[in-house]
Amino acid sequence: MIKYLKSTFLVILVLFSPIACQKVENSSRVVEVKWHLGSKQNYITPIENVELPEDYNLSFIAHVARHGSRFMSSPNEDIALFNLMNDANHKQQLTEAGQKLLEEVKELTMLQFGRYGRLTQLGRQEHFDMAKRLYQLDSAFFKSSNKLVGNATYKSRAQNSRASFIRGLKAEGVQDNWEKYDFEKGNDPLLRFHKITPKYKAYKDSAAWLNQINDIVNSDQYRKIATSVLPRYFKKEFLEQFENDDVFYLNGNDEKAISSQMDIVLALYECFKISFAIPENQRPDFMIFTHEQTKLLAKVGDIETFYEKGPGFPKRNTSYSNSIGLLMDLTNQLKLASENKLDYQGYFNFAHAETTLPLLVYLNLNNANKKSNNVLHIDWSASDYAMMATNITWMLLEKKEKQFIQIRFNEIPATLPIKSNKEGLYALEDYVQYVESLVKPFQISDTNYKEIVSHF
Repeated sequence: MIKYLKSTFLVILVLFSPIACQKVENSSRVVEVKWHLGSKQNYITPIENVELPEDYNLSFIAHVARHGSRFMSSPNEDIALFNLMNDANHKQQLTEAGQKLLEEVKELTMLQFGRYGRLTQLGRQEHFDMAKRLYQLDSAFFKSSNKLVGNATYKSRAQNSRASFIRGLKAEGVQDNWEKYDFEKGNDPLLRFHKITPKYKAYKDSAAWLNQINDIVNSDQYRKIATSVLPRYFKKEFLEQFENDDVFYLNGNDEKAISSQMDIVLALYECFKISFAIPENQRPDFMIFTHEQTKLLAKVGDIETFYEKGPGFPKRNTSYSNSIGLLMDLTNQLKLASENKLDYQGYFNFAHAETTLPLLVYLNLNNANKKSNNVLHIDWSASDYAMMATNITWMLLEKKEKQFIQIRFNEIPATLPIKSNKEGLYALEDYVQYVESLVKPFQISDTNYKEIVSHF
């Protein structure tokens, strides 16, 4: 018999469940060591605010950031999981622990109802605090700036991240002197180039990495997770129904989302990850996995992120080369600022992981452009390169009439594969030449970014 369950939202009393997070110090960062959350990792704040090098004057800032922590982008795994567990409950096929977990699933659907794709309270705070830390690097720069430009995609989570960033500066007494631009849906070659680049779309649609995902999902390691976790919440008879191919449960978009025991595990893991975007005093309790289990479950997302918008396969650059327009635009901003041809002192962009990660890889920042035919054979995690609120910042610095670039990844000074001075800065002309060397193979001579990205 086909199991076809429509989406249902329930409003229940909020259960408060504080959850501790284990953290350790590592260089200038606080590192989340207890759970592996992939690209859903909430932003990890630096332990210290690394000061600008002494005796250099800051004259311009360019900045590209992913939006902050958000709810699920759409009613998906949470609704499918509710449909499944509600059906199991009606059939008296939940254990006592399963009945408690059903209440946590209900709570999550309630928290997300009407908020899918939007920033959580934590997500808003991430950019607010980031702006305050940036201000503290050079308060005089911001106080003397007469205009800052803030671009955002059409998505509300990007625009609200910008708004939080602006509020963070205002909290430090910086005047609201922003010139804001919201790019149009389907017409955004700078920040949502992944949606309008035909070669990239064909590459993504090919899903050439799907075999790697299927291999790990069908591995003995994943099956052990299923046999370890699911019997705690579901009775044997209910789980055995998934041996029949005609049993499935729908998500909130009326799409088939769960049709196997492993689908249940992956849906639980998605709910587990997204719960960390919610403040601890409101967070549903999805603490059902061990640290090692989350490390393994994160590999599915790592594979997708690595090939869809990261380094990708050897001898191929389709996964990130479509960021070329944005890279050219940012470099042009730095050049114009160095020549005093701009009437603003900051160029800030708020977008998505599909924006920041390709740019990071294209620049080979911190040696990030490590390709592989199998991501499981290398040490690579989406949480390291594509966490929520991930950001890249370019500082144009001057000293003795010479101009330099300091580039930061997640607020920490980063490295490029070109020569730097003893302070880790790059001469502006060296940085420009490096970017030109990346662009040169494509023989691009104009700045019509929409036309440029149409070839990628």
